[in-house]
This record gives sequence, C-alpha cells and structure tokens, in this order.
Amino acid sequence: MLPGLCDLIIDQGQAFSEVVIWIDKNGDLVDNTTYTAKAEVRKNKSDAEAVLAFDITLGGANGEFVLEKGASEIRAIRGFKRGFWSLEVSPSGNPDLSTADDNIVLLIGTVSFEEEITK
Repeated sequence: MLPGLCDLIIDQGQAFSEVVIWIDKNGDLVDNTTYTAKAEVRKNKSDAEAVLAFDITLGGANGEFVLEKGASEIRAIRGFKRGFWSLEVSPSGNPDLSTADDNIVLLIGTVSFEEEITK
C-alpha cells in the first residue's frame, strides 16, 4: 500500500490539531481500535532525531487519528522552517513502532512552520 500525500502548515503561535480519517480502497472507514500510531517531523528524512512528535488520539471505528501538539511546544521550535513528516500505524498494537514488522505508512508529506507574528 502506498502512503497518501499530505503537506502540513503549522503556525508557531498556536496549538496544532489535525484530524485524519483512514478510509480503505473501497471507501469504508478503517477501525483503528487495535492499532498503535506514531507521527513525527524531521528536518531531513534520514535524521535520527525527530524535531517534533505529535500526540495522537485514535478514534476507533470512525477511523480517526487526531494529531495534536501544544502551543508552547510548537513555539519552542526555532530556526526550523521546513521538514518532512509521516504517520505510521501498526496493527499489532505495539507501542514501539520501531520494532514492529507490520508497520503501515499511511501518510507522508512536508511540514512548513510559519513564524509567529503577533507575540
């Protein structure tokens, strides 16, 4: 399965929240109740360290993934304007996706950070 493409723009002056809905090739919602999810931002795809890791809430039968990060954590990212992100899931429910063999990359894309103007 090829991942979908989704570019994000994050305003550094406020909290970030984005809802992603997982739909299968038949247009049906995918129940993500037994899945574990992880979404991270890196300056370069090959970087070992993530610049940002999203907090994720799974929506169960409605296929939702809510990606969030607080305003203070977004504001703390300085000197960084653009990078890459991905959303991976594991049906095994393994909380450490780096050790799971059955990961699925649902989304990939770029991230642009817009500097806060009103401070």
